Amino acid sequence: MKNIFLVLVLVIFYYVACGDDSESTSEENLEQSITLKKDQKNLTALIDSVKVMYENTENPLKKTALRKERKNALKTLFNNRNVSNWKGELSDMNTSTDNQGKAYIGVRLLGTNSVNLGTSYISDMFPVGSKLFNKLAEIEVGDIIEFSGTFRYDYEYQDHLDENSSTEYGSMHYPEFNFIFKSIEKYVPETAATDDQMDTSDN
Repeated sequence: MKNIFLVLVLVIFYYVACGDDSESTSEENLEQSITLKKDQKNLTALIDSVKVMYENTENPLKKTALRKERKNALKTLFNNRNVSNWKGELSDMNTSTDNQGKAYIGVRLLGTNSVNLGTSYISDMFPVGSKLFNKLAEIEVGDIIEFSGTFRYDYEYQDHLDENSSTEYGSMHYPEFNFIFKSIEKYVPETAATDDQMDTSDN
């Protein structure tokens, strides 16, 4: 098991250090130009690398063992589960169907197409009129956001970070982690901010 964990760490290093040299669209190029925090890159690299290992493993017992090793790696990387200034695409936004009308969102982490964060718990949603509700009202699905908060703890002891999938396959391929958002801002690239400042100074 220790050897598997060592392989995971080495694969993370390879993904983060080398990146992806494949051809990409202009939208992907825009994403690649955005600087990501090291711990965000560590998470996306870990999920994607273990996903490949999981797909290339036929033995179901070894597949389950990979999930356990991923959990151990996540615990090592995110022991306190707090993150700050991460970036993602707002992929879903709506309000609850009860009379409270709380807002809930889904966020795809930049750096991968596999990892999503969501607010599945009512207590993590955003009440009408709250600061984050009002922030989200000025943001559209498809926008890039910068956010901080805390991953929910996994009390089922399967992934360390609380995850929504009902199957092992779903968790290993397209995990959606439950997240408590503390701050959310629409991300504005530095070049765009600089251009805005120049336009203002010319007036």
